[in-house]
Amino acid sequence: MKVAVIEKGRIGSGSTSSNTALIQYSGEKMFTNLINSFGKEYISRHLQLLREAINEIEATSMAAAIPSEFSRRDSLYSASCSEDVETLKKEYEFLKQQGLNVDFLLKEEIEERYPFSRGAAIYSYGDGELNWTGR
Repeated sequence: MKVAVIEKGRIGSGSTSSNTALIQYSGEKMFTNLINSFGKEYISRHLQLLREAINEIEATSMAAAIPSEFSRRDSLYSASCSEDVETLKKEYEFLKQQGLNVDFLLKEEIEERYPFSRGAAIYSYGDGELNWTGR
């Protein structure tokens, strides 16, 4: 793995030393929306590369001489409003079709598990978290 780190000050100092890097394959834009711009085949490959990258980051962090802690974590992507529920369901179906380990949670399931309510959510397994532990 080739990595370039560009830092104005001392690498790993300042806010970097106290922040957790959340490594998720899902981002701000839904993959189903990205399909409209780039096509299904391209986005499917993109998702595959994201999954591989998380696995590679995990393996590298375990083997590296740099003190760090990598752990797997799950994440929740929820609908902002009731109008988003159907769109979120389509995103879930696409992710499931791509072989990702995800669950679709309905309002009742969310309220049972969390101290808040949403119309629906995608629960994703196996994202990552990376902490730099050196000084």
